[in-house]
Amino acid sequence: MKILFQASEFKPTKKIERYAHKKVSTLDKFHDGIIEAHVRLRKIRTSRPDNKACELKVAIPGNDPYVAKRGFTFEEAINKAVETMKRRIDDRKAKPVKKRQRTGKVLQRREEEVEAIS
Repeated sequence: MKILFQASEFKPTKKIERYAHKKVSTLDKFHDGIIEAHVRLRKIRTSRPDNKACELKVAIPGNDPYVAKRGFTFEEAINKAVETMKRRIDDRKAKPVKKRQRTGKVLQRREEEVEAIS
C-alpha cells in the first residue's frame, strides 16, 4: 500500500509523519485490495480547542471511503480517523456477505417449495 502524506498550514515534524504512516499502514490488515491511502493533516482556524484535523481517503477498487476527524492533537485526530476507517472497511466487506447469505436462504426455500410440490 502506498501512503501519500500532506500537511496544510504547518510544517509537520518527522515524529508526526512516522506516527501517521505507522497507524495508516495497519489498514492493510483489514482489506487486501487497498491501493493507496491519502493522509491530510491540517489546523482549523476556529475558537474550539480541538482544532487539529486528519482527513483520510483510502483507494479501494470500487468506491473510495473518506473520513475526516478532529482532535486536540494530531495524534488523537489520526487515531480517530484510522479507527473510523477500519469500521468503514469492515462494514464494506460485510455487506456483500450478508447479501449472499440472504440470497442463499431464498434459493434454499424455493428448492424446498419445489420438492414439496413434486
